[in-house]
Amino acid sequence: MRIDSSGNLLVGTTNPAYSSDKIAIVPTASNGTGIGVAVGNFNSKGIGIYNGYTATGTATAIEFQDHASITRGSITVTTSATAYNTSSDYRLKEDWQPMTGASDRVLALKPCNFAWKADGSRVDGFLAHEAQAVVPEAVTGTKDAMRTEEYEVSPAVYDDEGNLVSDAVMGTRSVPVYQGIDQSKLVPLLTAALQEALTEIADLKARVTALEGN
Repeated sequence: MRIDSSGNLLVGTTNPAYSSDKIAIVPTASNGTGIGVAVGNFNSKGIGIYNGYTATGTATAIEFQDHASITRGSITVTTSATAYNTSSDYRLKEDWQPMTGASDRVLALKPCNFAWKADGSRVDGFLAHEAQAVVPEAVTGTKDAMRTEEYEVSPAVYDDEGNLVSDAVMGTRSVPVYQGIDQSKLVPLLTAALQEALTEIADLKARVTALEGN
């Protein structure tokens, strides 16, 4: 590990991934370059992930594994796109069944337009606890959940020579634990509901055609 003259933190590599203005997490490349982790300033925009793999095709930028070192998801990149992948192989599943009643469940969802408190911007979406009642696997957390955290009420006091005069005073407070939603988990339900609607439309068209024929 080293910190170079530009202030980049480098782990397992001496190359800060193309240039010193990047924060990069650099996986092992097939050509032996770009191995390790480089941290710097990504044009003041945040964290960048650089893959040193130079061949055509799909390269894995990040792989997510469980406690048994089994891959459960990944982020892969090509020369033109990025894919966010979660486990879906049929060999991981059993007892699959057709979805039923999807249209009724979609009607139970309550999409709404709302404003974010942070900046007032308006977007379309869901309230997590309402969506949780219909598609629980799409939502994390519990409605109105709180947790207790410790915080510094007043800092420690030191004299001019750096000797401790009085300890910091600590307190506890309750803070929200916010719910989250993975809207991609709604796709199977929406797909099934659309299929039900299309089947019903096709049936109604057939009935109309039959009536017109008479």
